Amino acid sequence: MSKTFAVDYDEEFDILFIYNTKFKSTGGVEYGENLHIDFRPKVGVTGLEIMGATQFLKDYTGKTISKPELAKIKSAYLTSKTKKGLTVLAFFIELPNKQAIQDKLTLAAFDYESPAVATA
Repeated sequence: MSKTFAVDYDEEFDILFIYNTKFKSTGGVEYGENLHIDFRPKVGVTGLEIMGATQFLKDYTGKTISKPELAKIKSAYLTSKTKKGLTVLAFFIELPNKQAIQDKLTLAAFDYESPAVATA
């Protein structure tokens, strides 16, 4: 697991933030109602913020995780790969009971310019 990632969880507002401690974000994009993804050119994804984290993780992974469990996350990290207009973001979260949550999100690349879109 990477030591360059840290985790903050706001139990009151149910917001989970996994972020790279080595590289600061230079931009961010909101995806849907729950996700905010931070990035940096030539580095890739530097952070993932999940609003309504308990419900999002239940809906997305099928696992029920309580707010107290999220507040005690042992570690987490992100990896991303961008190719041909898509970014695949993988996340790993280790909970205190040794249970792990890992999954992937596929997103439009942040800097992708479609050849089908005419430019002025």
